[in-house]
Amino acid sequence: GRAPPPPPPPRAVTPQLHALSLRPGRALYWVPMSPSPPRRTGSATILLGLTRVPVAIYPGVKDPPRISFTTLCARHAAKANQCFICSKDSEVLPRENLAKGYELGKDRFLVVDDQELKDLEPDPEIRIDAAFPLIDCDPRIWTGQVQYLAPDIGPGPVTDIAAARDFARLSGQLEERGLVAVGRWSTRGADRLVGLYSAGGRIVLLGMRRAGDEVRDVQEIAAAGAAEPGGEIGAILKRLTVSHLDTGAYPDERYNMTVALLQAKAEAAAREPLKKKPRNAAR
Repeated sequence: GRAPPPPPPPRAVTPQLHALSLRPGRALYWVPMSPSPPRRTGSATILLGLTRVPVAIYPGVKDPPRISFTTLCARHAAKANQCFICSKDSEVLPRENLAKGYELGKDRFLVVDDQELKDLEPDPEIRIDAAFPLIDCDPRIWTGQVQYLAPDIGPGPVTDIAAARDFARLSGQLEERGLVAVGRWSTRGADRLVGLYSAGGRIVLLGMRRAGDEVRDVQEIAAAGAAEPGGEIGAILKRLTVSHLDTGAYPDERYNMTVALLQAKAEAAAREPLKKKPRNAAR
């Protein structure tokens, strides 16, 4: 007879082994998820005086593993499909009949097509207008999207020497002087204020989360009274203080419990007998 399928690995729940699937034979398999290097998401040109530095843009953060669910029909456990319905004649609209619109008032819209919006997009340039000390970087303002910049020297065997040289000079000067260079980046239909600072020969791009006047002054909140020195709280904080925070020591327990729940359901489904599909009566 056919050899039995290999047993599933232990029940350990880790971010690297989180994709569940059922294969032929109804055996449960884990699909290992190996980390991959970041892919460039775009390009831009840094303008600093008369110097133009072409850069490649990479994501600065990794999305944590997540469990995604699909909306089903509760009666048949089948996937539920979404559709668009015209509010005027209740007609079901195919995607080619959809358009973007801006609402002027009640039931009054301006139709805008994708090409009109694309024509408004300027060249992706980051024009440096100012610089300030990195130590004064307020995380309440500069904690938007984080991205990494690298010199855009080309993919071929012959590289852009000037781009690599100017990028190294800019990165070195930012790091040596401890500065954040502030510039305006025109991208995705808006002008964004961004900050650039150097970290070990690389440049980190910080998106502005809030404008300065959108951040409340902390003085608006009533302060605590005079603190008493030492005490139990001081002793606890001293014991908990570390030189380096290991974020890996704080796993996502809710994610792990959800994976364990889905694994138990998948194992139960693997033990159920296969349901035969009814034959076509007209055949």
